[in-house]
Amino acid sequence: VVSTQSTGNLTQDNQQTDQHQLEIVWALSAASFGVFALIAQKMIVFSPYVLALLCNIVGGFVINGFSPIAYEAVVETSYPTPEAAGAGMVSLMNNVAGLVFI
Repeated sequence: VVSTQSTGNLTQDNQQTDQHQLEIVWALSAASFGVFALIAQKMIVFSPYVLALLCNIVGGFVINGFSPIAYEAVVETSYPTPEAAGAGMVSLMNNVAGLVFI
């Protein structure tokens, strides 16, 4: 809840700013989960439990903050269509991806 609220407050009415924020969120989550993958493969042995926990916390915080930025970017990109159509499509794709990964 905190990550979504804090990241959502950062969004502005500028599509370029939204795209820049999405790139930052993706880079941070990729870095965090990349380090976690290295820990899982035992390539990083320095305090693996604490570092794995920190990577999951940071990665979860960043990736949960992605939702409001994604919704704002979709609404800005698909301007002539109603906001509900774009947001509904993002929700549908999010649910399908979640089902595939489960």
